[in-house]
Amino acid sequence: MGKMGIKPFISINLKEDRAYYQDENIPIVIGLRLEKEWRNPSLFVSFKGYASSYKSSTRQHNEKIFEDDKSIPIEKYDKQPYNITYEIDHFVKVGEGKEIPSSKDHEGGNGGKIEYMIEVRLESIGFLGYTKPLARQIIIVKLLEKLDISKNRLIESRKSTDYWPVASRKADMCQLSAYIPHEGWLRGASVEVQIDFKQPVSYNHVSYVTVELVSQESIALAKDSVLDLSYKLNEKTISKDTRDVEMHSTINQMRVFNQHISFSLLPELIPTISTSVAKVVNLSYKLRVSVVLPGKNKNLRVDLPLVIGTTTTLTSEPNDKPHTRAAVPNMTDYQDDPGEYTTDSDRSSPCSIRCSECALPFTLTMPQPPVDYHDCPEDYLQAAAEGNTYLSPASSTAYMSPIVNASSTSSPIPYHSANTSDTSRTYECFTQKPASRF
Repeated sequence: MGKMGIKPFISINLKEDRAYYQDENIPIVIGLRLEKEWRNPSLFVSFKGYASSYKSSTRQHNEKIFEDDKSIPIEKYDKQPYNITYEIDHFVKVGEGKEIPSSKDHEGGNGGKIEYMIEVRLESIGFLGYTKPLARQIIIVKLLEKLDISKNRLIESRKSTDYWPVASRKADMCQLSAYIPHEGWLRGASVEVQIDFKQPVSYNHVSYVTVELVSQESIALAKDSVLDLSYKLNEKTISKDTRDVEMHSTINQMRVFNQHISFSLLPELIPTISTSVAKVVNLSYKLRVSVVLPGKNKNLRVDLPLVIGTTTTLTSEPNDKPHTRAAVPNMTDYQDDPGEYTTDSDRSSPCSIRCSECALPFTLTMPQPPVDYHDCPEDYLQAAAEGNTYLSPASSTAYMSPIVNASSTSSPIPYHSANTSDTSRTYECFTQKPASRF
């Protein structure tokens, strides 16, 4: 082959094949062999990222996230013998202060894609001064957003409640509540979920509870302006945990169970993608808790929003234990009239029994204001319980008896209203092929 057919050789490789945070240096090795003398050869490295949306595999939008182009001097390699392959150490990095979304693959059909690439190219000056491309190579690198779960109120708790039938009296109403101690979670963490459920004894009792991690994408279509994100894809179940329950306790003609579940998040999850960092694609998560009411053709379901992050600046973990209140077996009948009190702290009686020692028909998990101790007359503790207090936290309804069998100042024995065996646990994963190097 004559010199006219000779082409130079270039290659590019990551020194460490893994995912990188947005503020990390990404070291690369460039291989260069010129093969012959070229006119003013120049070597360039380009680091760039794009976010795209697709409908029926047709690209709708293509957003440039960033692009950084740098020249690498190669004078010391532009010499004989030209058949030697040189290795050039270099690194690329996202610009200081630039916010980026995490990498996301697109597997066809509808959805979004977020991709980062490093391109190396060799050029020379041709006749008439035009740039002549000689060789080009591209590699894909996985990037992770530094998404801090301790910011933007993500350390605040979340609770959701569902009722059925809505128009029914409280005595005939099923109620499902779920609570998580904070909204932001790291990949691979275990989400602590507190579940409370009650139903009339006349209904067939619920036999299991399901917790699912659900994701949903939103994308911008070609007809949309950027940030509209008008097209919502179908929800996807990422993983699911099913637990058997035993509703063996009956309180005031209501069957109840209280369940605490540690739900594991997969370590390779794509972090949450918000429109603040990607304009044409959004990825959100939620935790879904559901029960099936046998014979009623009805599911009760609550959704708790989750933000899946990659880092936290907290010096200690948030309080991840749900705030619960203990129930005891000796209970008075609740009254239909809620009375005048809205929270336990509104009671005017100088009782030294804390709210956690009061009788509840099911465990409450929403954090309540602290209840202060007061001086309490001894004869008050020996009096029979009279009436009830109606407790109404932000998104749930419960009845409670302020004092039950208060014949001494000792705390009542906690009563566990549900018994769950670990042997009756089902765990399923529905994830598609995990992205490499995460």
